[in-house]
Amino acid sequence: SCSPPLQPHRPKQQRGVRLELQYPQSRSSERLLWVAGELAGSRTMSDTQSIPLSVIIPVYNDPEGLETTVESLLDQTVDDYEILVADNGSTDLTRKLAKAYATRDRVRRVVEDEIQGSYAARNAGIDFARGDLLCFVDADMWVDDDWVARVQERMQKDDIDYLGGNVEVGIKRETLCAQYNRQTGFPIEQHIKTKQFAPTCCLVTRRAVIDEVGDFDERLVSAGDAEFGKRVYRAGYDQRFADDITMYH
Repeated sequence: SCSPPLQPHRPKQQRGVRLELQYPQSRSSERLLWVAGELAGSRTMSDTQSIPLSVIIPVYNDPEGLETTVESLLDQTVDDYEILVADNGSTDLTRKLAKAYATRDRVRRVVEDEIQGSYAARNAGIDFARGDLLCFVDADMWVDDDWVARVQERMQKDDIDYLGGNVEVGIKRETLCAQYNRQTGFPIEQHIKTKQFAPTCCLVTRRAVIDEVGDFDERLVSAGDAEFGKRVYRAGYDQRFADDITMYH
């Protein structure tokens, strides 16, 4: 059964966002759905307790991508973080899979089904996130098992406000085109230096930054990461790139 909807950390206007909690296990989407109805339990982490880091994953009709991302994020060397699946009104297996994952103690499911768009979904995740650090990861990406620990260490050690991580493109077959895509597909460092933004597939920022400059412009279909990054830059926050904090796409 679902727990009652929680109150968001920052109330939203003109939008109904809700958070649902439920219970899973297993890497197979089909088995996840099967065991979800069989499991029961209780959470050990308070739903209002502040924690160091939240990972927000917007998703729409991509169960395979969601499974890839969440499984890698569950297999981390630290445990003081949470995962928020921001379901943007999925109509396929994604919705049930997200519900099943939300049975894990570390995973919560936020539903944004009134405004269609990845930035609206990310904002829904922000509303319910408890972390002081907010990480944005796309469904269909994966990370190493020390990724969360590396993010926390770098943000705290260097007192960073806004960080873009490295993205490596997975290549199934080595061709000239594949080599080009791998070298030029995600020029994150160049974007940060010359355009003042990091893509939202590999972005980490502090909640304090969003509290000051505002969240993503959910009216935008694309380039919301650039618009947000420029607001952060104009507000005087430091923007960095970390080539040793890698994600895979």
